[in-house]
Amino acid sequence: LGVVTGITLEFQFGTNWSRYSEYVGDIFGSLLAIEATLAFFLESTFLAVWAFGWDKVSKKVHLFAICAVAFASNMSAL
Repeated sequence: LGVVTGITLEFQFGTNWSRYSEYVGDIFGSLLAIEATLAFFLESTFLAVWAFGWDKVSKKVHLFAICAVAFASNMSAL
């Protein structure tokens, strides 16, 4: 869910909460960029490995991929 809702949330900051974003943009913008860059790409990359690597990767890599997605989702929520 974090991969899908993260993109929508960033658009909402620009459209629905534009005054808030303008007021705290210097502080909040950098944190949002770091979250989007690190957590989103980590989640989406390892989610793709988990979903499309059923017969292509070992079971340990498969387990690591879903654990990495769970870790990135928790860090994103934090």
